[in-house]
Amino acid sequence: MLFVKRLRTVNESKERAVEAFWILNDFVGDLIGATRAFEYFETPKFKGGATDQVLRIYNKMADVFLFVTLSKWIEFYDRYHVLIPRDAKAICESLRNELDRRGVREFRNKVVGHIWSKKHGRPLLPNEIEDLDRKITKGDATEFLRWINDSNNNQLGATIVGTSEFVRDAIRSKWSLP
Repeated sequence: MLFVKRLRTVNESKERAVEAFWILNDFVGDLIGATRAFEYFETPKFKGGATDQVLRIYNKMADVFLFVTLSKWIEFYDRYHVLIPRDAKAICESLRNELDRRGVREFRNKVVGHIWSKKHGRPLLPNEIEDLDRKITKGDATEFLRWINDSNNNQLGATIVGTSEFVRDAIRSKWSLP
């Protein structure tokens, strides 16, 4: 009976490792895609056919996509932290806490998921939304994007993409995933 219970636990753990692997793989693609979108929005080709209003809409869309993915990173850590390798555990916990401090979950809850502020009894004003955005980016969009994805330095602890790739690849290796 003990052997069967242990086997079930190992199988359940491997299933969770598979889930964690594909979630992180998704995050890597989403984060790279969204950060590259900002680069594309700055190209003469894109700008040539876009009004200022269109540029604002596309930038807002990419911002929201990034912020939602980052809020999912918090949830990923909370649900899968036991699978994170020891050599990445402190970095991942620090990243999770930094994302929370910056207010990515707050942005998701107050801006992306709702139109009504319970606290104010009205919709959030544009300047209030901008304040939440500035809190997340620390007022420097370029540095914020580099913190997420810097193709010259995507390493554990250097960028969110690098940290996600490290953890994903460690899970793949430990659990012999394809």
